Amino acid sequence: MISNPKLRERVIIGLVIILLAMVAVWYFASPAHYPSIHLAELPPQQPSPTQLVNIAPRAEVNPESAKAVAATLSRPGSYVMNYTVTIYWESGEFSQDVELIVSGNSITVNGDEYTNPNGGSSESAMDAIAGIPTYEDILNPEVSIDEAEYTEAFGSMYLRVAYQGLLYKHVYYISLNSGLLEHARKYDGAKLVYAMDVSR
Repeated sequence: MISNPKLRERVIIGLVIILLAMVAVWYFASPAHYPSIHLAELPPQQPSPTQLVNIAPRAEVNPESAKAVAATLSRPGSYVMNYTVTIYWESGEFSQDVELIVSGNSITVNGDEYTNPNGGSSESAMDAIAGIPTYEDILNPEVSIDEAEYTEAFGSMYLRVAYQGLLYKHVYYISLNSGLLEHARKYDGAKLVYAMDVSR
């Protein structure tokens, strides 16, 4: 027992201060007294402009509807495409890498620039200059589509369309993402004679 009144008063005051400090620490350390923090929700990630080209729901596709479905796929006005063309024959094959730059009504093929002879009104003319097949051929009323389906191939989703031409069977893979013809095949019977593939 502390006999000195002044010392006892100081001890009591010190104990009260320590007790109040402990109560304050307990009170403010309780989770119930933390300020609530609400994080803003981020909007869902939007597709890039190139992904929005053909993002509409897919229509049913079959040989009868293939032309209408292909007509809904639109190509961007400007794009760069690197592809390889391979021609096969009995004793060998030949491959050529091509860089195609399309900008409005002009194209550049491996550094050589050309202007669309139809003033930008025909994509098939541009494809002919680039030396690649055009899926606009299947829109020709005289072409009869034999096969049509949505398919996953070459690591992506495509509209696959096949028809028998005058000499060869043509198979086109049109990207559902970009609207571009990214792969094509020509067959003489069961024999592959031509291939066009976009480089990724």
